[in-house]
Amino acid sequence: MYLKCPQSRQGKFLEVNSYKFSNMNKVTVKHPKFGLKHSIEPTFYTGSRYVSYGTEIAITTYVLTLIFGLDFGSLGHLLSIVEALLFTMS
Repeated sequence: MYLKCPQSRQGKFLEVNSYKFSNMNKVTVKHPKFGLKHSIEPTFYTGSRYVSYGTEIAITTYVLTLIFGLDFGSLGHLLSIVEALLFTMS
């Protein structure tokens, strides 16, 4: 079952050995036996984009409050991060 087709559980899913780092994510275009297409869904990376964006805003806000010498304390830093996230979402 390791690295087999996710639909039929037969046939190779990757074109080359997964330990060859230069080509480790090369997925076969079609199933060699059944002709099923292998492709990543369009929304595959959407969740990671949202998490990455939120983390970036939080870190940037924290660093900017430290650079400009705004000492809000721990709760103040947390509130400024939440405020920045809410501001960028609207």
